Amino acid sequence: MKGAKTNFFDVSKGGFMRKGDMLVNILNNRRGSSSIVFVCTAVIIILLSAVVTDIGYIAFQRYKMDKTLDRIAEQGAKALLVSKNECIKVIQESTIKSVDNMTKLDINVSDNKREMSINLERKIDYIFLKYIGFTDKKIDSRVTAKLSNVTSYKGIRPFAVLKGEFVYGKQYYLALNNEQVHKSNEEAILSVIPINIGSGNFDTGILYGYNKTVRTGDSLNKVSQIDFSTANKSAKKLIEKCKGSPRCTYDNYESDCSRIIILPVVDNLELNREKPMKVLGFTAFFIEDIDFENKDAVMIKGSFIKYTVKSSTSDGIPDYGLLGVKLIH
Repeated sequence: MKGAKTNFFDVSKGGFMRKGDMLVNILNNRRGSSSIVFVCTAVIIILLSAVVTDIGYIAFQRYKMDKTLDRIAEQGAKALLVSKNECIKVIQESTIKSVDNMTKLDINVSDNKREMSINLERKIDYIFLKYIGFTDKKIDSRVTAKLSNVTSYKGIRPFAVLKGEFVYGKQYYLALNNEQVHKSNEEAILSVIPINIGSGNFDTGILYGYNKTVRTGDSLNKVSQIDFSTANKSAKKLIEKCKGSPRCTYDNYESDCSRIIILPVVDNLELNREKPMKVLGFTAFFIEDIDFENKDAVMIKGSFIKYTVKSSTSDGIPDYGLLGVKLIH
C-alpha cells in the first residue's frame, strides 16, 4: 500500500524494526571495521617508517665510519715511515678520539713496513626500532693502506736532483752553481740543476712550485741564467712562512710545512744544457737554512726526508723517499 512503512523482524529485540534503523546499524558496523583497518594501516606505516629511518641512519653512520677510518689510516701510514710501533700508537690514539662505542680494533702491519690493515667495529643505537625491542647494531669497516712510490706531482720546485742514494736525516747543502761553492770536505754538497718550469719566473717557482703536474718519464730542460740574489731571498721566505710551534725540524714537522719542498730526481749525469733530463721519481727535502755566504750561488741547507703526499703511485719505480698512500676497502 502507498505510504506504508516496511517493518522487519529483529530477533535480538524480539520484535519488528524499521528499515531506517537497520541501515543505521549497518553503517555503525562498517564504521567500526573501517576504524580497525585505519588503525592497523597506521601502525604498519609507522613501523615501515621506523625501519626505513633506522636503515638510513645505519647507512649514514657506516659512511661516516668509513671516512673516519680513511683519515686514521692515512695518519697511520705516515707514522709507519717512522716505525711500526709509532704507526700502531697513532692509529690507537686517533681511533679512541674519533670513534664512540668501539667494540673491536685490529691492526696488522706488514714486515716490510709498506702496508697495514685496520679492522674497526663499533656499536650504534637504533632511533625508533629500540622501542619495539631492537636495541642496537654492530657495524664494521676495514681498510688497507699501502705505501708506494709517487709517479706524479703538482708543485715541484725549479731545480732537479741527480739520481743517487740519499741518506735521510743527514745534513746536505743543495748547491746551484756548484763551481762557486767552497765548503769543507766534511759537509755534503749536492749539485742541483735549475730547470725550466714554464710559466712564472724562477723565484716564483721556488715560492709556489710548478702549477702543472710532472710525471715520471717526462723531460725537463735546464735554465741557463739565474738571479742568485732573488732566488736566495725566495728560499728564505719559505723558512719564514713556517708557522710550526714548536719550530719544525726535519724529524718533527707539520704535514703542510712550507719548508718541505718536492724535487724531481733526474737521470742526466752530464751537465749538458742542451740535453733534456728524464724524470725518474721525486724526493722531499726539508729546508733548515739558507747560506748567503756566496752571492754567486744558491746554497740550501737541510735534509732529505721520507714524506707522504696524495698522488698516483707505483711499485715499479725507484724509491726516492716521496710516497703516496693508496687505500683499499
